[in-house]
Amino acid sequence: MVQSLMLSGLQAGIAVSLEIESGFFDRIVTAPVPRLAIVAGRLMAAAVLGAGQVTFFLLVGVLFNADMAGGVVGALIVIVLGALAGVAFAAIGLAIAFRARQAS
Repeated sequence: MVQSLMLSGLQAGIAVSLEIESGFFDRIVTAPVPRLAIVAGRLMAAAVLGAGQVTFFLLVGVLFNADMAGGVVGALIVIVLGALAGVAFAAIGLAIAFRARQAS
């Protein structure tokens, strides 16, 4: 799960880096939207993607009769932690993209 979350989070940074390099990000920044909302939107998307990935892995585990010691509450905690990990990895990717300012 962690590897999947890390790769999808860093992919968000790669996408932003490509947008910066192509000039599309400059057009987004000139829109009448707060810059924080642009970054927060990317991070929220990473949270939803992370929660979805963890949910998928949990469902596959249930399909193969894996035992969840924490029950439903434990599964919900794992989903929340997956969403937070997705946000953390996406924040790292975005920080690298904004610092580098180009994809190559």
